[in-house]
Amino acid sequence: MEISDLLDRNFEVDVNHLPRKAVDSLEEHDLILLRLSGSGDYLDEVADTLMASEGRPNLRHEATEWKSLLCNALKRHGEGVIASAFRALGGRLRSASYLWVWAGDTVIAPQSYDTFRYLTAVLAEFASRQFSTDLDAYAKTKWDQMELVKGYQHRAGGEIRTALLERVRKLIAERQRIETVLSIALPGVESGQMGLLRVSAIDGQSVRVPYSTLFHKHSVEMK
Repeated sequence: MEISDLLDRNFEVDVNHLPRKAVDSLEEHDLILLRLSGSGDYLDEVADTLMASEGRPNLRHEATEWKSLLCNALKRHGEGVIASAFRALGGRLRSASYLWVWAGDTVIAPQSYDTFRYLTAVLAEFASRQFSTDLDAYAKTKWDQMELVKGYQHRAGGEIRTALLERVRKLIAERQRIETVLSIALPGVESGQMGLLRVSAIDGQSVRVPYSTLFHKHSVEMK
């Protein structure tokens, strides 16, 4: 999220259209919002707080417990074997690497219920001791739970946007200038700490950054 126009030029702010920029489109003096502390993804943590406040603290775990089964099956049998079994049942898979995406946290669920149903059938074949015998009921239950999680994710995004809007408006009212970095706590959002960072320079050579290093501060040696 890049908000230099909002803070530096006092542009009007729309809670539903907060400005975003791709990393490769950032420029010097842009002002970006980043996570400074706390583990994991900010949106997920806010969503988890909402779930817990409504008596569903284990919803995400219950909805996605199949991911660990898929991950174990991929490690034990290989993505090629699992992909072949998936396609043999009628599932469509552009690349076997998508199985790893489904097994991770990047997406909550496959793109459709039918795809997920095929996937549960494959898991039942390769992890039969750990799997429900009623595949239709299992797949339907997990799919409905994942849809609920998506709903909480959407609500969490709304809360974060609203809180950010309130904080930005306060900074504008205070005529506060940010030259390097400013740590902020979003009002009403109990999850970690955010920071506004001013882009001081852009490296002309891009570097691939491992997912494991994201959302963490790292020291940088200036030459």
